[in-house]
Amino acid sequence: MANIIPLETLESLEILDEVAQKGANATREDWEEVSRRAKDIADSLRTEILRTELGKSGLVGSCAALLPLSLAPNASATPRATTELLRVLGNLCFDHDVNRQLSFDAQAPAAILDVLATSLSPASTSSTSSPTSTFSLDDLKLIRATVGALLNMSLKFNPIREQLQNPAALSLLLALVDARSPTARGAPPVYVVNSWASHPSGDVGEWKAKIQAGSMTAGWAMNMLEDLLSGDKDAFPPSGIVSLSSIIVASQSPPSPTSSSPWTPSEASDHVESDLELLTCSASLLEALSIDLELAKQEIAFASFSSSSPPSSPSPSSTLLSHLLTFIDTASPPPHWPEDAASAKAFGTVKSGVVRAVVESPNSDVVRDKLFMAGQGTKNWVLEKLVEWVGETKEGREDLLICAAHMLAALGRKDEYCVILVQEYGLAAPLSALVVEKVQQQLSKASVRPGEVTQILFGVVSLLRHLSIPVPNKAVLGETGVIETVALLLRPELDMVTPLQNAVVGLLKHLTASNLANSLHFIGVAPTPPNITTLVASSLTSSPSSPATPLDALVALIPRTDDVRLRSEASRTLVNVVRSFFSSKPYIGGDTAHSSPISPSSATMSPSLSQGGGAMLDEDEIAKRKGRPKIVRVEVVTALSEMVRLSEKYPMLINEGVVGLTLLAGSGAVGALLVLEALLLRHEPAPAEAASESSMSSTSTPARTTSLALTSAGDPPTALGMLVTWLSLAASGALSSAAPSPTNAGVRPEMVTNACALLITVMRGAEVAKADKSRIDMLRVQILGPLHGASETSPEGPLKKIAARALEVVEGK
Repeated sequence: MANIIPLETLESLEILDEVAQKGANATREDWEEVSRRAKDIADSLRTEILRTELGKSGLVGSCAALLPLSLAPNASATPRATTELLRVLGNLCFDHDVNRQLSFDAQAPAAILDVLATSLSPASTSSTSSPTSTFSLDDLKLIRATVGALLNMSLKFNPIREQLQNPAALSLLLALVDARSPTARGAPPVYVVNSWASHPSGDVGEWKAKIQAGSMTAGWAMNMLEDLLSGDKDAFPPSGIVSLSSIIVASQSPPSPTSSSPWTPSEASDHVESDLELLTCSASLLEALSIDLELAKQEIAFASFSSSSPPSSPSPSSTLLSHLLTFIDTASPPPHWPEDAASAKAFGTVKSGVVRAVVESPNSDVVRDKLFMAGQGTKNWVLEKLVEWVGETKEGREDLLICAAHMLAALGRKDEYCVILVQEYGLAAPLSALVVEKVQQQLSKASVRPGEVTQILFGVVSLLRHLSIPVPNKAVLGETGVIETVALLLRPELDMVTPLQNAVVGLLKHLTASNLANSLHFIGVAPTPPNITTLVASSLTSSPSSPATPLDALVALIPRTDDVRLRSEASRTLVNVVRSFFSSKPYIGGDTAHSSPISPSSATMSPSLSQGGGAMLDEDEIAKRKGRPKIVRVEVVTALSEMVRLSEKYPMLINEGVVGLTLLAGSGAVGALLVLEALLLRHEPAPAEAASESSMSSTSTPARTTSLALTSAGDPPTALGMLVTWLSLAASGALSSAAPSPTNAGVRPEMVTNACALLITVMRGAEVAKADKSRIDMLRVQILGPLHGASETSPEGPLKKIAARALEVVEGK
């Protein structure tokens, strides 16, 4: 060891150990000697072999013992002595796991954290809490040394990383990056972005040194925060959200003007790069924390920015949320940044991270409820600002629209709030206008940023989908023409944007649920605003093959898509429309022609007269009769029969399809024949099975590549086959009386009751319509056995009665 470690260094080791042994009796001269000796050692630790040998010498233990002594109330230690001891520990641990372990064993990290906590305390510094106070240069060098030592100790060394992953340690690191003023947080900031571009104060050389020390410290602290929070974030102290946000807010505080910069171009460029890294990391952490932590969501929404303790009734301007929304609205790259595309893109990334963090906040139910009700007077300042952003649609300000749409969607996750947004804040009109504008851009590809247009449309349509759930909002939204507008997004050229089409279909499903007026818009017979009519006409002119109505667009989409959710939700939308037009329940026991909501004779009757003695019909019945012929069509019937055939995993979907088919079959001869053919329509098996099975019918369609079948047997070849399966479950007593189970997927007696009603309606309607006897016989042959079993083995109740009646009808009695 003597050959490697210089003699002077050996002497320094002895002196450090001696002072450590003296403890509280060490004099000021002792500490000055410690300062000089430790500096020499720290400066010499340039090679790994020397770091190794000095680690073995007990140097780590001596330094770890001296640090607490330097903090003692009556200690004669100087800040420089503490700084140099920290430098020794930091340099010893540079890329050296053995010394990191020695430091861990000597409890050096805990001692360093104590030094850092003391250094950041206003009482221990030469600063004050005035708005202009700062740390002294010696203070900053000491703080920088603590962070440097912790960084070198913890880097890729889990024992120390884990020791630092606690709220107390993280709070100290967050305090190092907090850019708020001393009056806001009770202590001066270590560094504020852009401060290097201000006019120098006092001695220029010292001012530059303080800026450089502060910037380096903040950068190292941010690097540690990123590393320590890369996994589990549960230890993060919620108050740290304000500290991270303060960096972002500070970027928009203009530096004091200066006639000439004291920095060389290279130094200025380095500062810009350092500031950008701080901003990028803080925005990234804000986003990640807002996603993972409930308390982070609440802090973004409710924390006070201008005080370390929130006032009892904070005004909007004092809240963190207000500052972040202002940043999103007005922020731009600092004036001293290079005016180039790279800088603009980098700052845009920062702003996007802030948008995502803010948008995530109201996804918390606590935040949603409190934030929705926050504000002063009769209007809510948050909602007013967001609605204003939706209505302004500033050119190039897609970020505002994205933020507003997604935040409003999160806030509107409760029906009563959705009603307020539409009825009191008038959100329907600006949203409709925005949809028209963005749909035009999407279809014409006029935007230079088509991806942003798609993202905005997704956010706006998702918001509309939330708003369309409460009954009072349906008519208001439908009258804006939004149904006709969003249906244009179901064109084949947009099939690659499945999430957007799913959102559109979800909106249409909600708008048409139990709403005749919107169902009329859906089938294209209701008047629309002139601008919507023009948009649809323009779409047809540019693409003559495009669907003319939302109904046409939807029935064209269903066989085209292989996305299970999209196909199922689109089919459920058709069920809603069918229910709107055929709300009268078909009479099971009598003649279908007379009980049908639209019989063969009344289908062509004047809509102003009833079947009887010419009595006037109410407006709803007139509207229904006007729309019914447009919904009784092969594409609609096929879509619903496919929902029955392909949804074994989800009995509720099958049940909805059965109800829709029953209403269509009860509409008269045309409907009954269409449903009969759809039930019997045979679909080809998957290609691997096709060669081994012969077709049982000349009428067939290709198979789906996705399946919701519960067994390896796959989907039944016909929709009738699914009804046979249900009746067989009833015959074997395997129906569910409560929650779904893997055996029967929750097929309940009332669902099989609906299936029997469908069979009765189809058979009666087909007989009245004089359907091909061979087709009726084909249905009869497949259904008789299971129906007979269900009627015999079902317990007394509605299912047993209707199964027996269905058996009579199928047998022709």
